[in-house]
Amino acid sequence: MCRRVLTDDETFKIGYPKSTIEVVRCKCIWSLSREEHKRFRRLISSLTIGHNTLETYLSCMEDIVVNSLDEISSMNEPVEFLKELKNISFKIIIDIFMGSYNQHIITKIGNSFTEMHRALFSLPVNLPGFTFRKGIMAREKLAKLVKPIVEERRRMIKHGERKDLLDMFLEAKDEDGWKPEDEDIIDILIGIVLAGHDSTASSMMWSMMYLTQNPHILEKAKEEQEEIMKNRLPMQKHLNLKDIKKMTYLSHIINESMRLKNSNFAIFREATIDVNINGLFIFNVIL
Repeated sequence: MCRRVLTDDETFKIGYPKSTIEVVRCKCIWSLSREEHKRFRRLISSLTIGHNTLETYLSCMEDIVVNSLDEISSMNEPVEFLKELKNISFKIIIDIFMGSYNQHIITKIGNSFTEMHRALFSLPVNLPGFTFRKGIMAREKLAKLVKPIVEERRRMIKHGERKDLLDMFLEAKDEDGWKPEDEDIIDILIGIVLAGHDSTASSMMWSMMYLTQNPHILEKAKEEQEEIMKNRLPMQKHLNLKDIKKMTYLSHIINESMRLKNSNFAIFREATIDVNINGLFIFNVIL
């Protein structure tokens, strides 16, 4: 039944709670037709998925992780580890998407995302003081923060300046010549951060927790990493794709951790018609 619900796009569609839809307001997720959504997804995937894309950003990812972990290790008080991991994944996503930018603005963007995330599954009461209302206001503030950045980048592209993921999205077009508008770019950023930074941080946390509970596995993982470091060329300062491919044992650890603890607590689907699956009725009910 689960396979049918997840794979039958004719009978089922994405069906997030009202609070999530209202807070995120991401047109590229649920306001497009099925074909438009596929087109949008193909365009995003072409710029964000693949070995070449990964290798492009490996050095900045490594620097952010190493510097952040060094900072955490130097703290003389207990830390909220999941929160710190979320900060790390947020820094990576923002750096990949728009490069180094005004830190004051980035902090404001991060605060807006935090408020939005809290409101995703809140009671949809749009009154002052309610979490849902704060999430709505954070979404509006986020759009105001990002829009000038997008407009500035469009001007810079005309002069051949910069080249990060935001620039690539601004210049991208699909096979039919369709190009994303500024609002689409903002939607993409919101979607990538909300979909990526929390689940990534949770996966890292569980992997590290399981490693600390199984020191013999941790030791073997460390040996693999030390071997990779030892075989680096003298002039090589950062990880490359070949190094990543050598991390077979670590890959098994991550996969097993994700098998044991899924980073997503639920997948939301909605029936487009009343459907009977092996005697179980699922009704097309609008709540």
